[in-house]
Amino acid sequence: MKKIKTAALCSIRFGLHQQPLIKGKAKYLQARHFNAFGSIENAIDVFINEYEPKQLLKDGDVVLAAKGNRNFAWCYRAEAGIMIASSVFFVITPDQQKLYPEYLAVILNLASTQQYFLQNSEGSSIQSVRKTVLEELMIPLPNMAQQQNIVAYTNHFLHMQQIREQLIEKNKELYNAVITKMIH
Repeated sequence: MKKIKTAALCSIRFGLHQQPLIKGKAKYLQARHFNAFGSIENAIDVFINEYEPKQLLKDGDVVLAAKGNRNFAWCYRAEAGIMIASSVFFVITPDQQKLYPEYLAVILNLASTQQYFLQNSEGSSIQSVRKTVLEELMIPLPNMAQQQNIVAYTNHFLHMQQIREQLIEKNKELYNAVITKMIH
């Protein structure tokens, strides 16, 4: 187990606070773009034009929603396009020789980690995770092969969850169609 703040393990910075635009150079990532599983679901429809290159997400950066009731994490990959995280997020850059980025996102999304954030958050109406709370988080650090196995299992689990949700929706539609037909 190691603390996230360990200098050789991760660096942490805040996302950028800026007024979003309808068109621009970089996609502006916001919490509303994510579904309940912490995956991008909604098209990123807001942009920004003015930023410093260091504010761009780099391949393998992990964003953690630090404000609000959902403190989900997501791993950015370059194929998602040029993107900047809004100020709702912490941007965590792991040392990819020691910490597989998707594994870090899995750990941050665990129920036990979510409970840790909830117990240590501030704010009366909008909960907020402080940077020091994130820095003090202890994470298990198995070897890279084991980290990748954990990610593969998690991806399979999330895929199955999405299929289950789709089945529930189809069942609701079928139920409504049958009842409507029976009534008429």
